[in-house]
Amino acid sequence: ILGTTDPDLYRYGVHGREFCVNVTVGPGTYGVRLKFAAARGLDPCENCITIAINGREVVRKMDVAATAGGPNRAADLVFRDIAPRNGVIDIRFTGGDAEHGVPGEAFVQAIEVGSEIGVCPWCF
Repeated sequence: ILGTTDPDLYRYGVHGREFCVNVTVGPGTYGVRLKFAAARGLDPCENCITIAINGREVVRKMDVAATAGGPNRAADLVFRDIAPRNGVIDIRFTGGDAEHGVPGEAFVQAIEVGSEIGVCPWCF
């Protein structure tokens, strides 16, 4: 995986039509970093990803390879000032385009949640 100092972090991940990750946190605001790499050679037209955090859509139909500048390249997305709902930050990933009946697979290689997540040189 190019574009990262830690390629092993992007080697595996979670894949599925739709899935969510619930992170339990204390009161306050947090940053969320999502790490992606299109390393499976899947058709980006069928494997675009929509992401919602705490029920609010933050990314719609993202082509990971295009975002990263090509396949097998790292792409990080950072979202700041995320407040938990009932002690949880809910991150939902949906693959494909349900509006047009296009199946797909959502995926993410790693998730980081913390109070001091900032922008890094390789983030998008």
